[in-house]
Amino acid sequence: MTLRGTNKPHLGEREWREVGGLPGDATISVRLEWDNADERVVTREVVVRAGATGRVTSDQLQRIPIATLERLINAHQDEIDRKTREMWARQLPPLARVSEDTADDFAGKVAEHYKVFSALSRSPAKEMALHSNVPVSRVHRWVREARKLGKLPPGRQGTAG
Repeated sequence: MTLRGTNKPHLGEREWREVGGLPGDATISVRLEWDNADERVVTREVVVRAGATGRVTSDQLQRIPIATLERLINAHQDEIDRKTREMWARQLPPLARVSEDTADDFAGKVAEHYKVFSALSRSPAKEMALHSNVPVSRVHRWVREARKLGKLPPGRQGTAG
């Protein structure tokens, strides 16, 4: 099964993709769109056009793999998101307290780093410590302070984020 189009997908726009590699001679096109509520790509519209047989059959409609299409697109989107987060992590300056930072300012920086590294790793504090060349215990203290100042939500046992 393939998903063809002349351009790369532009989520949120009315761009149609033709689905190829399916049995039968019908032409199937889908319009995918980013769903903010579900934070994933969903199918908004499907168009099925009859092929040489001159009609669309219920069998052809039942074989449209909507869930598979969405899963493939979302897996690709997850990879793009992971690469983007890795790029952000590389561009983040190492964390260090500077004299002009207020406690609130520094907690905001810690929260920004934590959000990026928690999306990349199950051990964000460890990754932040490596990135900033400081002990993990110091990062844990910084995260605890950021939570107290409301820059991060309360922690959950065994869960990063």
